[in-house]
Amino acid sequence: MFLAALARPRYEPPRKQHWDGKYAAKRRSKNRAKGDIFTRNIDTVDRTVYKNYLLTKVFPAIKEK
Repeated sequence: MFLAALARPRYEPPRKQHWDGKYAAKRRSKNRAKGDIFTRNIDTVDRTVYKNYLLTKVFPAIKEK
């Protein structure tokens, strides 16, 4: 299962351009190299897990914008 939340493009006044979607925090650590893709496995995604994720992460992020 994949959950995605999209928003409109954001304008950055200091750079005088739209945000390009890149983050500058792509550093390497002792655990993984720079640019490695990192995923976490969740045992089961059922109704309660999905609802909890929406209520605690997605909806508050939308409201604060």
